[in-house]
Amino acid sequence: MMIRDLHHALRMIVRAPLLSAVVVLSLGVGIGVNTVVFSWLQGTIVHPLPAVASSGRLHLIEPRSDSGS
Repeated sequence: MMIRDLHHALRMIVRAPLLSAVVVLSLGVGIGVNTVVFSWLQGTIVHPLPAVASSGRLHLIEPRSDSGS
């Protein structure tokens, strides 16, 4: 039964190669984007500064101009 399903899937891929390429490309881009976003969130929100013991007490200091911007 599974062999027939695989054979049918292979026939459909050969019959519509452009559609198959679009599907594989879409899945690859979607998985890649999700991986990048998850990695970014993991690094910035979940584990922001692993080298700083009390990273909650760390403050960002930025210079300001005379106009306050």
